[in-house]
Amino acid sequence: MSFKVLVADDSAFARCALRRVLEERGIECIDARDGEEALAQWREHRPALVLLDLNMPKATGYQVLESMKKEGSDSIVIVVSADVQPKARERVVALGARAMVRKPLDKEKIEAILAFVE
Repeated sequence: MSFKVLVADDSAFARCALRRVLEERGIECIDARDGEEALAQWREHRPALVLLDLNMPKATGYQVLESMKKEGSDSIVIVVSADVQPKARERVVALGARAMVRKPLDKEKIEAILAFVE
């Protein structure tokens, strides 16, 4: 595969776990450990896919989505969060996320997410 994925999560463990699975498939990954860094990395690299946590320091996933929407993002955004309440799901979809998936991700969930891009 020849596309980039931005993995935005304040948990180093979560980022590492996602990267490992994605890089095994030959996918280039870019990391962000907070919302501000996620926006900076997104602006610089324009990845095809963004895996976005909601609860991050400096800017929440909601704020990242709002900024991406205002800037006309064409990246596919999948929110990866422990908070999968119906209202949270409605809000992220309204802000442009394609889907919301519960943490932790296993290989099966990651494969399903990659189907959005392939």
